[in-house]
Amino acid sequence: MPRKSNILRVFISAPSDITEEIKIIEKIIQELNKTWSEHLGISLESFYWKNDSYPDISTSAQEVINEQIDDKYDIFIGILWKKFGTPTGSACSGTEEEFTKAYDKYKREPNSIKIMFYFNTTPIPINEIEPEQISKINKFKANIGEKGTLYWEYQDIREFEYMFRIHLTKHVQSWKEDNYKNIANNDLAETNMATEIDDEEVGLYDLWEILDEKSDAFQKSMERMTQFIKDFGNRINARTEEVKQFKFSKESPDYKSAKRIINRTVSDMNDYNLRMNVEIPLFSEAYASAIEVYSKILSLKTEFSKTDDEVNLEIKKAILELEEMLEAISKSIVEVGMFRSTIANWPRLTTAINKAKRKTIYILDWLIKEMEKSKSLTFETIKAFKQ
Repeated sequence: MPRKSNILRVFISAPSDITEEIKIIEKIIQELNKTWSEHLGISLESFYWKNDSYPDISTSAQEVINEQIDDKYDIFIGILWKKFGTPTGSACSGTEEEFTKAYDKYKREPNSIKIMFYFNTTPIPINEIEPEQISKINKFKANIGEKGTLYWEYQDIREFEYMFRIHLTKHVQSWKEDNYKNIANNDLAETNMATEIDDEEVGLYDLWEILDEKSDAFQKSMERMTQFIKDFGNRINARTEEVKQFKFSKESPDYKSAKRIINRTVSDMNDYNLRMNVEIPLFSEAYASAIEVYSKILSLKTEFSKTDDEVNLEIKKAILELEEMLEAISKSIVEVGMFRSTIANWPRLTTAINKAKRKTIYILDWLIKEMEKSKSLTFETIKAFKQ
């Protein structure tokens, strides 16, 4: 007989420009319910005004939503990007009013609610920028920060998906530990919320095998990029010495010879840029695939007892691999940053070298950005596993 599910209600607050994130939240909730309802006795039930509210009348449209949801939810999720929203009778937007209600609930009963707020930092297309909306968002962000809210920023939708999965898992695990006795007492009770898992659904041991493959792909990508930078660096250093020797060893410089050296440097830079234009997306994809598996392992490991030695051993191994990954990424960021300085310090000798420099610096900045994002996600994943 299935166990009774403890239902956690999730309230999603976001203006109309937030669309992909809502789909992701719904997808992750459905996915996690398959595991948690059956094995943990926990189910998540989401409410988002655009999908779940229904026609009614009150003092305002926002008040209709307020009355339909009230404050009977356990997790509040807020998301903002380029729109702050439409003013209501008591706040500058529906999202602000909904956050205030959630915050007031937290002030009354700190253990009754978890608040998760996210800000999309993806650049806004110029023709879609509304200065007044951006100003309100920045003011709101500062305000909730002052109230003690640790919000999260993300740069693309995939990053949001991975981090939201980890953050939601951590909150539910925390809730489960706080309410363990209540869950245990309801283990054999019936409920219509139980969800069967398909026989073909990937299990924990399957994920370990998949992780080996994904981690290997990520490691190989890191090795390739490291070798590219090493080879490129050696050539740039050699060209730098050639330019120095040419500059200081001749009283009457031969500009044609100098330009040949510079043109070889331009060729080296262009070759590197072409290779990295291919490799950086492969790196990002390899990393994303690996971290996705880690996040799924994190959500599944709650099914297993803390005394399961085999699982605990694999978890320790995963943490060690993540720490090694974090160290490798951190080291690479420093090395790429130093290499970027070397390129930036190359003198502006010709139009060709100036263009090549600009493109190379763009490539290196792109790589650093991707690595910084990977570093942040890895750090959060380690914290989640250690919790």
